[in-house]
Amino acid sequence: MRRIRTIEGISIMYLVYFTITLYFTPRLFVAEQTDLYDALELVSPNQDTWEIIGMLLIIIYCISFFLKHWVSRVFANFVGGSFFMLICVTYMFTYPNIGGGIFLFISIYCFREVYIASNDHEDSKVAMQKKKLEQLEKECDRNNNR
Repeated sequence: MRRIRTIEGISIMYLVYFTITLYFTPRLFVAEQTDLYDALELVSPNQDTWEIIGMLLIIIYCISFFLKHWVSRVFANFVGGSFFMLICVTYMFTYPNIGGGIFLFISIYCFREVYIASNDHEDSKVAMQKKKLEQLEKECDRNNNR
């Protein structure tokens, strides 16, 4: 199991809150007749679809926690960042408040995590190449000393 980053913990906690809220209030989108909920329904046809998306994202994050490969970390954070950016844009155009800012913050940090994961992978490749070069130099030195 890999180390869970702070933004991943925040993302999964919000996703759990989001999914549970939609599950226990199945008529939330019908009861709330605001531009925000109308915009969310334009993105996805109904509340059940949003609930499924939330559950799928939770599953993606949980699976990525058990995989140490950098691609799983990149994929989970890219999908999570896209989801939060979608919510953020919906807030910004229909109901601008602090919620939009929070979603923007979470989304940006998810995308930042994608960048960090990519850099970590490249750094490990460079370190491996340096190690090979050092071993090669040692072999050359041993051969020259003979």
